[in-house]
Amino acid sequence: MTIVGPLFWKELIESARRIRYYAVRSLVAAVVLTTLISLGQPLAKNQASQLAGIGRQLLEQWAWVQLTALVLFVPAFASGLIAGEKDKKTIDALFTTCLTDHEILWGKLASRLFATVVIIASSLPVIVLLSFLGGFGPKEIINYALVQLATAILCATVGLYYSVVSTKPYVALIRAYFVLLVVWL
Repeated sequence: MTIVGPLFWKELIESARRIRYYAVRSLVAAVVLTTLISLGQPLAKNQASQLAGIGRQLLEQWAWVQLTALVLFVPAFASGLIAGEKDKKTIDALFTTCLTDHEILWGKLASRLFATVVIIASSLPVIVLLSFLGGFGPKEIINYALVQLATAILCATVGLYYSVVSTKPYVALIRAYFVLLVVWL
């Protein structure tokens, strides 16, 4: 018996076929790349000694923008996991399978977290290119990525919790946003 069970693979295949995940991954990489290219002209006018500071500043801006996007979008990905099943009246059919409660919850949560990790990872190649400016190294990139992963796990867990205790996905989303707002303030 695995932790995530077969529901993980079902949800993963279904989400991989949705066009919005392709669009989100492409959009994240395109926004990061476009920002980097748009800064190419000002970067060419700076001294080499200033490039390291600019590179560090761009890394920190990327981290904050991506962290904000995670806090906004991950609860939306996770809030409908169980509440959506309740809303569509398919939760009873899911409980009649041989899957345990843990496999259902972990499978659904892990599939959405996997999609989120792929979205986070889609901007990393561009950030690695940015490291040629100097000011930061692989250690900082890994640290920022780990903070983003921990934030994604927290937001997904809060979204899943409110998805379990709510009957409608939008109610779960509002509750999750409220709790995350309180946590961040």
